[in-house]
Amino acid sequence: MGHNRLALKTIVHEKKGGRMMNLKSFMGRLVLKFSMSFFPIGREKIITPDSYRIFHNGKMPNNVKESLVEVYQEVFAEHPWNEKWSKKDVFRKIAEDTENDSNSFIVVFHEEGKVKGFSWGTIIMKKEVKARVSRAMCVPSEEININLYGDENILYLDEFALAKEARNGIDPVRHILKKFLQYGYDRGIQETLFWSTPRSKIVPLAEAMGYEKCGKTFVRNKEIVFLINKNFIPLLKATKNLSSEGAQKIMVSQKRRQTGKQ
Repeated sequence: MGHNRLALKTIVHEKKGGRMMNLKSFMGRLVLKFSMSFFPIGREKIITPDSYRIFHNGKMPNNVKESLVEVYQEVFAEHPWNEKWSKKDVFRKIAEDTENDSNSFIVVFHEEGKVKGFSWGTIIMKKEVKARVSRAMCVPSEEININLYGDENILYLDEFALAKEARNGIDPVRHILKKFLQYGYDRGIQETLFWSTPRSKIVPLAEAMGYEKCGKTFVRNKEIVFLINKNFIPLLKATKNLSSEGAQKIMVSQKRRQTGKQ
């Protein structure tokens, strides 16, 4: 009986905590939306360098793809992923995710002869997301808990990562984000989804940029969370117009709001 009361108390506490976190996340998105409401979507104060490129249907120069595969191996061998990928398997994954798909994209940050950051994905219907995740994770779709509503298309990310040398400053994230968000916007999409582990630094950063958790699963004893941005237009405007200092201030403010710190 005591254990049951303790369990009930814990559940109530978690629900209250969840509601508070949802409220803080909502307030953070509201602040970002309001601060960007004065900017027209076509205004672009911060121009993306030519070193950031977007490719379609998996087609890109061979030297860029080779470097992308090497960086993929490097990044996902690090903590918290600790995964060992062969070149053959990475090439196969890129092909499965992007080739023969007219809606697919690959964004690369290619500088000094090396890929230093990348993201790829596609535009798919929400009802197709579980099957795509299931294939990527090699887990049954019934073990994947994602709360997606509606039948419309969504901008889905398979991968998003930066090499170590590109993790200083906000601009690499900014320009990669801008490329694929603009791609989605140009095709009438306003929602975007990706997944990661809570131990990754990308999760709190994404929540500070207007994303919210919408599900989770476990893969090989590793927790995976799904994050959705239900209206990425304010974020797209921010990538185009906010200075690095301004973006940093907003993210710090968002993180403080999420953690309850003033």
